[in-house]
Amino acid sequence: MRLFFKSIVVLLSLSISWIVVTLPKGQSKKNPKHIRIAVLNLHYQNPNGDILPKLVADIDADIAVLLEYSGENFNKQQTHSLGYRFIDSKAKNSPFGIALIAKSHIRGEFRVMPELGESACPFPSIAGRLDYNGFEFSLLGIHVPPPVPTCEFATSSTILDYADIIKDGKLKMDIGPAKKGGLVVVAGDLNVFPFDESLNAIKAAGMVDSYAAANWRPGPTWSPFSFTPAVARIDYIFASKYITIADSFTVTIPGSDHRGVVTDVVIL
Repeated sequence: MRLFFKSIVVLLSLSISWIVVTLPKGQSKKNPKHIRIAVLNLHYQNPNGDILPKLVADIDADIAVLLEYSGENFNKQQTHSLGYRFIDSKAKNSPFGIALIAKSHIRGEFRVMPELGESACPFPSIAGRLDYNGFEFSLLGIHVPPPVPTCEFATSSTILDYADIIKDGKLKMDIGPAKKGGLVVVAGDLNVFPFDESLNAIKAAGMVDSYAAANWRPGPTWSPFSFTPAVARIDYIFASKYITIADSFTVTIPGSDHRGVVTDVVIL
């Protein structure tokens, strides 16, 4: 009995320690010399579409990749009224939707693209090339298939496909409007934990995990249910090693089982 109570105390202590360590840090004020990029997995059945555009405006994101966009879980009209333009895959009521919003003054071209490689769960991506006050870079917004039988466990192979088109933090080929030789940022739900070997290929291609570079805390972004705390980090923003990372933090997405990742990069 004494051993049982000791075990309970140890488990409670470990649980409390994990909760304290993984508590998200507060949002930082955006420096006007930084570009703020966000990736938000909305959950395709999220009922809070009318309030989520204001979330993006409140965090002052310049660009946001929206995963599992369903056509109803993010109010497009409000997005325009808040000063953003909108590009989406036209997917309806499905986790395969993707969208991108960007502040109206940001110059660039964005296009919905098919997934690299082939899998049983072909999530589309978004590719773009941006010019922000003379600072140019390419952006890939991606949603990697989850490691489940229906997707034929294509998670790691899809990540490797993306790693294969990057070398030394630059694209090796054109991906729609994202041009060969350009510095690149990859933002998405990669559906793997930080220690997964496939992420080593992304890092070996000259990419830096922005959240890990700016934080010592684990920063979990996914939970089994939308009403429970996040327990694992599977959402990432990777930036070319030639792009300076100023800060990175996570934000709550009401109605989603994910937290969003937000990263500030320095305009050179």
